[in-house]
Amino acid sequence: MKLIALILLSLMSLQSWGQIEITPIDPGVTVFPGDVVEAKIQILDDSLVNSLRPAQIRKWGDPQIFLFMTLTPWQKDSSGWHIQSKIVLGPTFTADRTYTFQVKDQSLEVRFKGWMWNPQGQQLDPKYD
Repeated sequence: MKLIALILLSLMSLQSWGQIEITPIDPGVTVFPGDVVEAKIQILDDSLVNSLRPAQIRKWGDPQIFLFMTLTPWQKDSSGWHIQSKIVLGPTFTADRTYTFQVKDQSLEVRFKGWMWNPQGQQLDPKYD
């Protein structure tokens, strides 16, 4: 009985940390503070699709960490529900940190996965300068 409770507890904790993942569209590129990066916002809990709007996601931004410039409507493909976005990465952005946001009465944990982040430099792409 204790084993079953332990398994259920671990499964519940796995779902709670990874409800949303943000990955770069081009994961092979090193990104720097100030860069504008195209990203995919993947929702891992399908039940959130109807309650989470792109306008709510836009409010999560902070100029020192990251800001969403553009957000598409929800799209579904073989990997599930996602939004395409352009994100500006701020000087205090950390790819290894879990960010927690409140949507109505639910806390969502957002993780950035697959980012090659270099906080030491600043590189401005001429097309965004």
